[in-house]
Amino acid sequence: MNNENERQHYVSKVLLKRFKTLGNPLECYQIQTGLWEPKSIERSCSAPGYNQLLAGGNPNNAIEHSFSKVETNLPKTFRALEVAANHPSTELPKEI
Repeated sequence: MNNENERQHYVSKVLLKRFKTLGNPLECYQIQTGLWEPKSIERSCSAPGYNQLLAGGNPNNAIEHSFSKVETNLPKTFRALEVAANHPSTELPKEI
């Protein structure tokens, strides 16, 4: 479970990994400086407690848990869609 104010992603790490080239850091454009800066996937597009609720002063991870259900299957879904793009017709499995 997540701790209070733990960094949570508002852009899925699964999506961020797709924009990263192997052996190179993810680069993020910084509007203030006009420069691209290398960032780790762990620190990019995240903020303390972003997907977290506090109930009675305790962290409630209901939103994070719901997001995780979808994010867990994203890599399989993207692979299936990449394969489907090269075929005239494709039937995707129910779980995807």
